[in-house]
Amino acid sequence: AYNTVLSDSLAFEGTQNISGFINRIILNFWDSSFAFENTKSTQVEEQMRECLRKGRFLEKKPLFSGEIPPVASLSKEDEVLLRQLTRGQIYEERARLLSYPKDHTLKIRLRNNVYDLLYPDSYDEDHAGPVRSSYSADIKALIEDYSRRSYYYREAIYFKEYVDQITHELELPSNQRHILTIHYPAVSGGYTKYHVKPYCLTAESQGNYNYLIGLSAPAFSEEKQYQLAAFRLSRIKDIKTHAKSFGSGAITQKQSKEIETMIAKKGIAFLMAEMEHFSVLLTKEGISRFQVIAHLRPVPSEIEPAKDGSAIYHFVCTRRQMQYYFFQFGNCARILSPSGFAEEMKNMYEQAAKAYVTK
Repeated sequence: AYNTVLSDSLAFEGTQNISGFINRIILNFWDSSFAFENTKSTQVEEQMRECLRKGRFLEKKPLFSGEIPPVASLSKEDEVLLRQLTRGQIYEERARLLSYPKDHTLKIRLRNNVYDLLYPDSYDEDHAGPVRSSYSADIKALIEDYSRRSYYYREAIYFKEYVDQITHELELPSNQRHILTIHYPAVSGGYTKYHVKPYCLTAESQGNYNYLIGLSAPAFSEEKQYQLAAFRLSRIKDIKTHAKSFGSGAITQKQSKEIETMIAKKGIAFLMAEMEHFSVLLTKEGISRFQVIAHLRPVPSEIEPAKDGSAIYHFVCTRRQMQYYFFQFGNCARILSPSGFAEEMKNMYEQAAKAYVTK
């Protein structure tokens, strides 16, 4: 957990301000984590109550008898069962989180709003000081819970404010959505403003990063030619929601189909790059690696097997994806075409090799 906190703090904040980072994680995650029994107990109990209520109703009615009435209630016996199930699940999860060994001791200064949020009934004048030992179990359990989530889940926790803002917009009917303005890193350095008509907020297929996908145009452009774009959540610096008078954020059904088609062809991480045809010779070992390494793996359009166990794989994808994926293959893969890209890969290997030349 400690190493995850250090790594995420550097990735999301650009610093290793552990105290500030943990305060933000607590603020964004406390109501969803199993670390805080009372809060999570209420959520789990409501979820279980809804499932049990539906189950009891469907026991008495045909499956397709219509919607479940909102006034349907549970018996006293069901309520007792519900509390037992909820408490049992919460207790087991919290006990699991607390069972992980303690490797590092950290002194964390809780911000006033975080302390008041977690412990509203135990306010005192000294609460701005270091976390007391009686609170440390709660904090440890929450950080253990956070650290054992997938990367894209942790990213969404840290950037919860952006996630909530985007999600709120996406929950509106398409014709009622607003245009967003985001600040995003520019290739030349600094940040560029983009106007975005949001389509979805989703993780890539390998589940590493969250992306805001939509139709976008540079804010400085006089002619707003909206094009498909994907913005990685953790690289967005700011999001502003405009009023309806600024313009419509609607995306048509035709545009939605085109977006889905491009996502299927290019993958989320490479939506803004051009598609090209590539041919790659994979050795027998290269084929084994291709079958195992799934992250950013392009989909072959054709495979030509050879008698010696090697094969020529053909792809229609982006140059950036080919670079990212096949650079790790070393001599197990050789680019056959286009020749210009083969030369690029050769230069990349030569530059990498120079780092190991003894001066």
